Amino acid sequence: MSEVQQVASDSSAQQRGLFLLFQLGDERYACDVASVVEVLSVPALRPLAGMPDWVAGIFVHDDQVVPVLDLCALTLGRPARRLTSTRLLLSRYGREEQQGCAEMAQSSAPLFGVLVERATATLRCGVHEFSQHGLEQREKDYLGPVRRDERGLVQRVSIQRLLTEEAHSLLFPADKLLALTPSAAAGETSS
Repeated sequence: MSEVQQVASDSSAQQRGLFLLFQLGDERYACDVASVVEVLSVPALRPLAGMPDWVAGIFVHDDQVVPVLDLCALTLGRPARRLTSTRLLLSRYGREEQQGCAEMAQSSAPLFGVLVERATATLRCGVHEFSQHGLEQREKDYLGPVRRDERGLVQRVSIQRLLTEEAHSLLFPADKLLALTPSAAAGETSS
């Protein structure tokens, strides 16, 4: 290994991250806070007929209609419980491969929400402390490496990888932004 490669390797090994901890059922998960724009209490969601169970609905945030995914439904097959600690994580659509988490969170890309349970703490640790567990979760590739601590295992979740091609086509058809404009809102008439 060259000196440059050694420095890069050492730098990567020392890279620290801040992660939001939450639960799905009884298991603990963590996502990079850089991929989250805002953490909200769960607003009233308008359900959408004909959508998969993991589409929790839509709500309006800053004049933008925001689709919301239910991570419990997507991962465990049951809806997130509406606990006082259940939160909605706002993120922006993007691919980690195209840009970093922090750049995506600050971009003007469309927002989407993710429901998670027991989002009550953060964890600061080295990114390298999460390691591969040796099993491939092909249909849930948003679930990543794990980290062990005194309470057991915590698994990383990539918020951006939640948006599979299916999810993208449902939530952002033809990449149309779901924006409310004053003229559109005022255009409503009743007869």
